[in-house]
Amino acid sequence: MFPQKSQYYFSNSYLASFKKLQEHFMEMMKIAPWEVVDESTILGVKHPQTGEVYYAYVMGSLGEVVGFNLYDEENIAYWRHSFEQIQEHPESFNADFMLFQKFLQVAAVSKSKLNQEAKSLHTAAGTKVPRGKKGYTEAISYRPGYAPSLANEEDMELLSALIPGLINLIDDIDFGSDVDMLTETDEAFISTLEDGKWTPIADLLPKPKAAIELAADVPLNPNFWQDLKALPNTDEDFAIRAGLTPAAVLNEEGESVFLACIVALGLDSKLILGFGQMFAPEWKDSAALELKDTIERTGHLPAAFVTRQSHYQTLIKSCASALGIPFRIDETAAQEADDVLTYLKSAMRSKE
Repeated sequence: MFPQKSQYYFSNSYLASFKKLQEHFMEMMKIAPWEVVDESTILGVKHPQTGEVYYAYVMGSLGEVVGFNLYDEENIAYWRHSFEQIQEHPESFNADFMLFQKFLQVAAVSKSKLNQEAKSLHTAAGTKVPRGKKGYTEAISYRPGYAPSLANEEDMELLSALIPGLINLIDDIDFGSDVDMLTETDEAFISTLEDGKWTPIADLLPKPKAAIELAADVPLNPNFWQDLKALPNTDEDFAIRAGLTPAAVLNEEGESVFLACIVALGLDSKLILGFGQMFAPEWKDSAALELKDTIERTGHLPAAFVTRQSHYQTLIKSCASALGIPFRIDETAAQEADDVLTYLKSAMRSKE
């Protein structure tokens, strides 16, 4: 019997980039930087061709996932904000954290953890790993709202170009005194290729920024809310909660995306005033539309929007500001809406 032909195609340039990445990542595995550094330490690498700076943090100090995450300048600012929020409010951390993250992840996994596409890639690349070892390099792309996917050719080229600088930086710096000193001044070491040699240069980190501050136009557009401002006010607060559904679905382009959902609960009436679901990559506009529809159905403006500390709060605050109503964080009150959202998500899961 002839072996079955793989349904996946990898160009020669893609395979070359992957092999280079894999070779250097195995070198990083031997250095094992996760034994002396944790996820709070950010390292930079300047792209030798474009001059753009990318930022990485090493994973593995907890012993679960061994590897690194790579961000561009804009998205490391989002990561820093999220990391601060998680440290200040650990109870707010959940899987929805992924919705706002855009990064590339390189990790060492066992063969059993690879999906079929990744297994086909390793077969095409001729990877040889002792049975049972976590020696398979996995390069995954995370995009806001999309299910994680194998890094594309552009991603693979980027990773293979930057990982030599990252390894040299890990080799050159002292993770004790050097990094501690820079942490106090909010700086990081940037590995820069000069005259054929990677050199660490200290520079300021991008300031933390909430990803949702760059939301789509709808939540912040006063004209979008104009008709609602004529509605009478009520004394009832609306508790608003949003979250990801437990599984990904295919959108019209055949891409695997998460569904996001939002629920509005009347805190006095205990009625579910609104519930909507939408493709997660489009949730900023769609969530605002759902809130507008909810207010139109009730026929009055809420006394306030109430929510809990979460990655969604800035969008809800923006909507409240555009409507001219108060906004507040209230963990106890918002928990009721949280319970409703959990129930609805559970019901959706049972239908899969």
